[in-house]
Amino acid sequence: MLAGIDAATSNSGTSEDVEGYCWDPEKQSASTSTSPSCWSPQVKITEDEYEKFTETGVPPALNASLVAAAKTSNHFCVNPQGTYFYTLSSNSYCAAGDSDIPEDEWRRRQAEASEKQATTPQSIEVAYCWDPDREIAYRRPDATSCIGTDRKVTEAQFPELEAREEAHRAAATPSPAPAASAAQEKPKAASPAPANPTLAEKPVEPGPAVAALEKPQQLDLDGLAYRGNGSGFFISAEGHVLTNIMWSRVAQCLGP
Repeated sequence: MLAGIDAATSNSGTSEDVEGYCWDPEKQSASTSTSPSCWSPQVKITEDEYEKFTETGVPPALNASLVAAAKTSNHFCVNPQGTYFYTLSSNSYCAAGDSDIPEDEWRRRQAEASEKQATTPQSIEVAYCWDPDREIAYRRPDATSCIGTDRKVTEAQFPELEAREEAHRAAATPSPAPAASAAQEKPKAASPAPANPTLAEKPVEPGPAVAALEKPQQLDLDGLAYRGNGSGFFISAEGHVLTNIMWSRVAQCLGP
C-alpha cells in the first residue's frame, strides 16, 4: 500500500482521504498520506509546508536529525482483519491492503488481539466422509471436503456409518475353522513297509556290510549316523535316507 501520491505528478486523494502530508528528502518530493504517519524515509510535514511546495517549489525546512531518524525507522504493519501483525525495515513497504500504523498503536492493537485469541476457544473444522465403494468412514480434520468422489456426511450420520464399516469388515474376515475333537479324528493307517528290491536287483558280495541289511544297526557314513530300520533303509538323525540299493554299493566298496 502506498502512503501517498507524489504531488509533483498527480494527487488523486480527496480531502476526506488525506490524513497527513509527507516529504521525501531523497526524491525532494511531497505527497499526501492516507494515514497519520509517513513511510520511511519520508518525514511528516504540515499542510502549509505541503501547499507551499506545490505552489512555489520551495522545499520545507527540515531538522537534519528528524530526517536521519526517518531513514532508520521501521514500518509497523497490520492486516485489515487485525489478526496479523508484522514489522518491516525502512526500505520495505507493508503488503497491499495492510495498514502502516504508528508503533504505539501497533503494540496496543497487537496486545488486544493476543488477549482475545487466548480467551476465545479455537474451533477446528472437521469433514466427515464416507467411501461407498470400500464402505469406509473417515474424518478429515481442518478440511472442508472429502477425498475424490467420497460423500461428505454430517457429524450425526457418522457413528452409524462407522458401525456399518465395522460390520462390513467383520463379514469380510473368514471365521477360523473349529478344532476337531479327539473322538472325531480317525486313526491314520500305518504306511506299508517299503519293498526291498536291492538283493534281487543287484547281488552283493558277502561281507560285514551285507549283514547290515538284515537287522537294524548303526552306520557312520560321511559323518552322518545312519540307523537301519530292519526293512532295508538307513535313516540318519538329520533326516537323510540311504536306501538298500545305495547301501549295496557302499558294501561293495567296503568289501568282505
